[in-house]
Amino acid sequence: MQRFSRLGSSVCLLGLALKLGATGSAYAGEAPPRPLDPYEVLDRLGHALEIVERNYYAVPDRTQLTAGALRGMVRDLDPHSVYLDPGDLKVFEGDSSGQFGGIGVEVDIEDGEAIVIAPVPDSPADRAGIRVGDVILALNGTPLAELKPEEVIRKMRGEVGSKLTLTVRTKGERPRAVTLIREHIRVSSVRLAALRERVVYLRIRSFQEGTHRELTDALASYRRENGREAALILDLRNNPGGLVREATAVADEFLSRGLIFETRHRDQVETSAYARAGGAYTSGKLIVLVNEYSASAAELVAAALKDNGRAILVGARTFGKGSVQTIIPLSHQSALKLTTALYYGPSGETLQARGVLPDYPVESGAARARLVVREQNLTGHLEGSPDPSPETPELSLGAPITNDELHNGVIRKVPEDPRGGPDLALARAFELAIASPSEQPRP
Repeated sequence: MQRFSRLGSSVCLLGLALKLGATGSAYAGEAPPRPLDPYEVLDRLGHALEIVERNYYAVPDRTQLTAGALRGMVRDLDPHSVYLDPGDLKVFEGDSSGQFGGIGVEVDIEDGEAIVIAPVPDSPADRAGIRVGDVILALNGTPLAELKPEEVIRKMRGEVGSKLTLTVRTKGERPRAVTLIREHIRVSSVRLAALRERVVYLRIRSFQEGTHRELTDALASYRRENGREAALILDLRNNPGGLVREATAVADEFLSRGLIFETRHRDQVETSAYARAGGAYTSGKLIVLVNEYSASAAELVAAALKDNGRAILVGARTFGKGSVQTIIPLSHQSALKLTTALYYGPSGETLQARGVLPDYPVESGAARARLVVREQNLTGHLEGSPDPSPETPELSLGAPITNDELHNGVIRKVPEDPRGGPDLALARAFELAIASPSEQPRP
């Protein structure tokens, strides 16, 4: 693996040299500049390091300089290729496993504040009285306005048994200090709610280790107590993706046959994933909820279920992250997260910068609260299929949207009957779930 890592680094350096050459000065009739040899690039980097160390006004940290050079090397490739230092790699691994040392709170970081979406049940934050809608202003005295979002997450996590002091503001009260002891946190990725008319609501927060098992266990438990459901609503909104193998296993449970996705590396098919017979939920009415923040692995599941004719999609066009990132280990517990391929759905179109279009567009309300940014809006994003025609949102009326009730248009507490509530997409999905075949309109 180490040998592969070195080869990957050489290729990246050569790619950087080619990009720099293409953006340099050009003169009429002049031959294009020859690609730089990777060892010439390494020589330049070494020379620059020597100059900085010898001439900078203070003695620089060589580790910091090296990390900065590695970040810069991949930063301009695309928005998702990054260098992971040891700290970043630990956070990434914790996100994938769903287990880490922390205080047990899910937050939305915005404008220098961390708004609590939900505390993890029986976590330090939950036992200390941290509630939905509370605002975290500082960590160990450092205002969040001075930190990047990834730094906020890193500071919240830490060694089990270590202390963290939060400055918390509850609506209508003065800010207060709360000191918590970090514990092992296990975040469940699947949430089930029983709605009226024997409709089951399943939300997948992200695809992490054990998501497939959580989903099958939750549905099996429901069926033991209540019998078979009349319809399923699978909520993939605000799901940033995660482990593709878990997403593939979830899609496989709902499909009896057909392509789930394929990856292509430099226009050549690299891998293909097909559904196998024997899925536990291959029949019955299935409605999938998606929005602007459904990305990556969540988009793969949505596209597979839609393109194979298994599900109806409700909501907004998805984010459009259709690229594959591979973790390539480097020395000293660091790694490169490098884009190595593009995803393609059963339709034959790549999801990159295009996303998945819903059958029933419904405005979530999030677009009215903030500017919606998709993959196609990111600087340096990879081009995929031509952008789709902009969807026309379905105009629905509901209760006023408030931060206490919704997070990016998704209701925090699911009611038994979502009709008439503030979550417009869920209300529409429920209507479709309980409609008879003759009553169900065509998209």
